[in-house]
Amino acid sequence: MIYPENSCVKLSEEVRKRLSEKRFNHTVSVAECAVKLADFCEPESKFEAEIASFLHDITKEHSADWHIDLLTREKYSLDSEDVSNPGVLHSFTAPYVIKSDFREYANDKILSAARNHTLGAPEMTVLDEIVFLADFIEETRTYDASVELRKYVYGNMKDGQIENNVLILHKACIIAIEKTVINLINTNKPINSKNILTRNALLGKI
Repeated sequence: MIYPENSCVKLSEEVRKRLSEKRFNHTVSVAECAVKLADFCEPESKFEAEIASFLHDITKEHSADWHIDLLTREKYSLDSEDVSNPGVLHSFTAPYVIKSDFREYANDKILSAARNHTLGAPEMTVLDEIVFLADFIEETRTYDASVELRKYVYGNMKDGQIENNVLILHKACIIAIEKTVINLINTNKPINSKNILTRNALLGKI
């Protein structure tokens, strides 16, 4: 796919218009982190990692009713555990908005990375994992879990050691899911089965 010249600059400007300052700053930080991870794990996907990161939260600040209305119109099949946790709905609506409003970036790789950045999926690609992990460990995340995992990732990935780095990527995504699940348990919130299915699939990669 051929992208427009200066894509990331233009995209950044458009995304800024749609997000709060805090959400936009997070988005920029995810993009920066994803590019670093792609450089370690899949250099040929650095551009897609940046684009997908800029778009991953494009619908994040809409209401639950807005998400459900869009997904209903698109005949997307929501299950009860998704509806019970509105915080995950933006990962399902983002691909539709990308296809309608950002068509020049709406290829399968970017749509998949946007769709899977919150709950993951058993069939995640390396690019999917990069955006998923970047969302958890980017520099504005100051939770202990994020700080610790960020140190683990950058302390173990090495330039030019792609096979090792991808293995670290798999392990880090597993850790991110486990830390998320522990937090959900501690706060008495439901655990989405997609997280568990993703973790189990990732265990098969290490």
